[in-house]
Amino acid sequence: DALGNPTDITLPDGQHLSHLYYGSGHLLQTALDGITVSEYERDSLHRQVMRTQGALTTFSGYNADNRLSWQRSLPGGSRSPQQAGNPPTQSDSVTGRDYIWNADGEVSGINDKLRGCLVFSYDRSGWLTGRTGQMYDHDHYYYDKAGNLLTDEYQGAVMDNRLPGYGRDRYRYNEWGELTERREQQLEWNAQGQLTRVISSNSETRYQYDALGRRISKATYGRHTNQREQRRTTFVWEGFRLLQETTWQGKRTYLYDAEQPYTPVAAVTGRGESRKIWYYHTDVTGTVQEVSAADGTLV
Repeated sequence: DALGNPTDITLPDGQHLSHLYYGSGHLLQTALDGITVSEYERDSLHRQVMRTQGALTTFSGYNADNRLSWQRSLPGGSRSPQQAGNPPTQSDSVTGRDYIWNADGEVSGINDKLRGCLVFSYDRSGWLTGRTGQMYDHDHYYYDKAGNLLTDEYQGAVMDNRLPGYGRDRYRYNEWGELTERREQQLEWNAQGQLTRVISSNSETRYQYDALGRRISKATYGRHTNQREQRRTTFVWEGFRLLQETTWQGKRTYLYDAEQPYTPVAAVTGRGESRKIWYYHTDVTGTVQEVSAADGTLV
């Protein structure tokens, strides 16, 4: 459009991904081949407060510092659940998260409906030093002065910023600092620092890249089947976002959040009557926590 927002993208297989914007470029709707995948609503500050996700509707609220304060996914096309600025109770939602922020702008706690409470601690430099929760072990994290992650076994400085091991894994590197061996895998790289081959005891995987350094294919070969190709995956990109991947099982197209361009919103598989839409429910970092089908069922 006039503001440079992509309104229509034609994929190599002929599918059409369209975006509808309003005002100064705020996403209002995303559709694939004319079928609406998600619609959005925003508050007076243009922050996303509602997103449709099939049979679920996901609502978001913010605190006085403009940070995400809560998320709720409600069934039945519910709308405008806030009463005097308060979120709906988690018991009424399919998924729900409340976020607690410390004075330094770090997430110090998450109250998750499906996972319980999770508490984080940090050092003065802002490095994560601890994590504890109802469904997690009490984890501690240690770092050297360069910020390299250490373990109980490796408490000294990490030479050349190369971690020799973590947990049960042991690592080896080449002269360029690229990882060449971990556990039972060997890794090979090209002159551009791109991973080209991973060799394990039963298989070998090879990778190819385009001129921009984006991975465009991954092929796996059986090491005991005369190097016959067993599986191949090809990738289509929009800039540096993965837009579509094709495997022996079919194609999967990814849609992303407009405010967080690398946060996935949904994945679409199949075409026509066989088309299925899978919706991603992400946390404050954009990490996928749950996936729901179009009927609202968590999968």
